[in-house]
Amino acid sequence: MEILTQRDFIPKNIFEKNYEKISNILPNIDAISSQNIEIQLIPQLKDKYSVQLLSFNTEYIDISFSHYILENNDLIPDPEFVLRTYPNVKIIEVLQYQDRFGIQKAYHSDRRINPEVKVKINHFLGKWLELIIK
Repeated sequence: MEILTQRDFIPKNIFEKNYEKISNILPNIDAISSQNIEIQLIPQLKDKYSVQLLSFNTEYIDISFSHYILENNDLIPDPEFVLRTYPNVKIIEVLQYQDRFGIQKAYHSDRRINPEVKVKINHFLGKWLELIIK
């Protein structure tokens, strides 16, 4: 019989939910050690996804997670997320989101949070991951 804790009754936040979703796609996300990994999630499709290790330390790992599309005979990332995962607490957050229309950052250059953008791009990551999983 499983013993439940208080944490089992608290709803998960977007960072925990996104961590679970990306773990379905990249089960070893906390053990990424290669500089660049190209993955094809759906063999029937020609879609390419790329995971690139940007930095890591004992508290977090920064990665780039991109979907590549073919445009004018060039592969371009659209969208591209810069993600920070915290393996010890099993959460992930979007630091930066980029698509063909521009870049959105969750933090200003002076490290202050840009709350509207942070909420928007983290929710978008969740929806985008759900589409990939389906």
